[in-house]
Amino acid sequence: MPWASPFLLKSVWRLSLCAGLLGSAAACVQVSPFATQPVDAGSPIAADVSAASTAQTDFPTFANIPSAPTDVRSPEAWRKSVASALKDKRVLETQAEANPATLFNAEAFASAARARAAIKPGDVPSTTSRAETEAFAQDLRERATPPPPPQ
Repeated sequence: MPWASPFLLKSVWRLSLCAGLLGSAAACVQVSPFATQPVDAGSPIAADVSAASTAQTDFPTFANIPSAPTDVRSPEAWRKSVASALKDKRVLETQAEANPATLFNAEAFASAARARAAIKPGDVPSTTSRAETEAFAQDLRERATPPPPPQ
């Protein structure tokens, strides 16, 4: 294999080493994010930024860390809650399997539902009662006053 000659491998290794050293040196030269950066004088908040950056304020300490909360559920309570949710999920899935939703054969479903409900022909509203209902609704619409416009 001509590409695997010792001279070539040694050269590649040296080139990799030099690239790594140059990359490490370049990383040390970068600008510190904690150094004070210049403020754009044309900015409308330039004065506020300068004042805030030079202000002597107190920094938080470890004493400012709040204590651990006491109203957190225990792991056992979490386990029971998850188990309850999984049980409810299984019940819902069982109910969904027992009564699948279908979009086909709607007339057969409706006739079966009518048979179960045992609707009597006298219970179905007549055309005249529908007309009376519509007339009543139209009368209410005419008498209704619109609400005042929003302010």
